[in-house]
Amino acid sequence: MANIKISVLDQSQVSRNGSAAQALANSGKLVKIADELGFERYWVSEHHNFKFVAGTSPEVLICVPF
Repeated sequence: MANIKISVLDQSQVSRNGSAAQALANSGKLVKIADELGFERYWVSEHHNFKFVAGTSPEVLICVPF
C-alpha cells in the first residue's frame, strides 16, 4: 500500500452564490495544499457548457498563475 500514488482531480466548481474568479482562487489553494501533502499530480477536468464549472479548458486553466 505504501507505493500507491494519489492524485487530485479538480473541476473548479462555482458555488451557488460564488463567482468563477472565486472558484479559480479555490483551485489555486487546492493546488498548494495538494503539493504540500505530497500528492503525485494535480489534474483539471474538461467540461464544456457547464454553468457551474469555471475551468472548462485545461489548456487555458493550466496557465492561471496560482
